[in-house]
Amino acid sequence: MMSAPSLQNLGFARPNICQTPKPKRCLRQSDTMDFNTPAEASHLQWPSAFVDSTMGERLELSEDGACSTRHSGVGRGTCFVGPLTMDKDLTYFEVEIVELEPNRSQTMALGFCHSLPTGNRLLSERASELGRGSYLVGYDLPKLHAHGLEATKIPTKQWRPLKELAVGDRVGLMANRVTRELTVFVNGLRKASVIAPGLSESQQVMPVELFGVVDVYGTVKSVRLRKRGRRPFLETAQTPVQVQPPATVTTSRMSPPSAHVSKNCVGRPTIAESARPNQSDDQAGKRAIGGADSKPVQQCVREGDCSETQGDGTHTSSVRRGLEATLDEVARPAKRLKLLTHPCGCTVHLICHTGTVVHVPRTDFLIGRNPQCANLRLDSPLVPNMVSRRHARIVSSDNGVEINDCKSLNGTWVNGAKADRQTLTQGDVVVIGNPSQGTSEFRFTVSLP
Repeated sequence: MMSAPSLQNLGFARPNICQTPKPKRCLRQSDTMDFNTPAEASHLQWPSAFVDSTMGERLELSEDGACSTRHSGVGRGTCFVGPLTMDKDLTYFEVEIVELEPNRSQTMALGFCHSLPTGNRLLSERASELGRGSYLVGYDLPKLHAHGLEATKIPTKQWRPLKELAVGDRVGLMANRVTRELTVFVNGLRKASVIAPGLSESQQVMPVELFGVVDVYGTVKSVRLRKRGRRPFLETAQTPVQVQPPATVTTSRMSPPSAHVSKNCVGRPTIAESARPNQSDDQAGKRAIGGADSKPVQQCVREGDCSETQGDGTHTSSVRRGLEATLDEVARPAKRLKLLTHPCGCTVHLICHTGTVVHVPRTDFLIGRNPQCANLRLDSPLVPNMVSRRHARIVSSDNGVEINDCKSLNGTWVNGAKADRQTLTQGDVVVIGNPSQGTSEFRFTVSLP
């Protein structure tokens, strides 16, 4: 018995399968915009450092004043941003959650005030105690505090920071000077809006210059001022080789060499004899396939199809059918998906909380913690083992793009609901791991062509 030689040894040319260079990426609006800064604030600017002359007594500034951290306790963590100037009657600022403390029953708040309080170390427990000319949105249950008093409750279905905020989230607050509307944004998405009461009946419009207020309170231990701007793309852990479809096989005019088939055939394919000794190779090749115009093919015999070579060089019909099926399998082009694709060729993109784009360049894309097999590797020292080694797969087919959970420990969540297998649509929010315990690094927004 002899093993099957390669296609090249049988006289076949090497399949025309080539590695194509990585296509040039065409920048689109979704690639260049910042997914964490709302469109309404795209023209607005704010300082890159907190005010260091006035802040809560338990706060410490770092990173050139951009990061504010509460070193002890729960409160007395008020810090200020500004002064902020109005542009088209709007002003805005945003911070990133750097560190959270578990097992706290309260959380942060953002706001504005007309002027800075006196003194360099504030002793007030919460920023809502700043008094007249201040507006704070947040805490738990979320409320609007205006001029030192509770003004409006915010529905928890719209926004509940105690339950929703995660490390890496970017929380922003916008003020409309004329309407006095305060709008909370989280990762660029509008969460809640409230109308603040005027300072007095004669002063219903906010001043042209305001200071931003951040109360580093409760579960939120550290925040960082963030600037808007595009982030670089996130490269996946493994980039698969791209094969140019369809893969074609070019056959030559040479016929396969002759080889004897043993009677003791086993499951491995072997090569069948195709010519008599007194015949030329060309004649043998023509007779083996069944005609002068036929192209030579790879001749394989599987278990149960073995037969002795006949005197005239012909073979059984079962062998011939096996040969034709084998060539058809080799030469058949890869199936093309009917799905729309991005200019880069991906059927789907995953948008990170930072605005970076994760390309999904293959129809079966594995997300997990194992660097040996995951196309996108996720892990965090803040929540180790939140992501399973093989956590979820994104599969593209003619029916659409779906995410399949690989029996992970902490589950895969789509739009707040745990999903074992679900078709993805534009704008869906996918969370890898438990949303209430994980970080924002594990949350992605779906972008379809």
